[in-house]
Amino acid sequence: MTITLRPGSTVMFAGDSITDCQRLASEDGLGFGYPLRDAGEWGLRHPDRPVNWLNTGIAGQKVMDRAKPRWAGGRDDRVQSGDAHGGG
Repeated sequence: MTITLRPGSTVMFAGDSITDCQRLASEDGLGFGYPLRDAGEWGLRHPDRPVNWLNTGIAGQKVMDRAKPRWAGGRDDRVQSGDAHGGG
């Protein structure tokens, strides 16, 4: 699969504990799992295309837990309000 991202695009990871991976304990809010790895690999491969990274994973939640209250309007409310943790 090929993914094309323009500079300044935002990539949001959403999921449960595998995605969360202690995001609140990490300095950049990405946690210590695959969101951090993916953001780092992107930065190494595409230094000319900086991207904003958000990890909105919440340990213990199921997909339906997240979909109902937070995505009712089609977007994650923390992205809209700007209080999600993200690295860049």
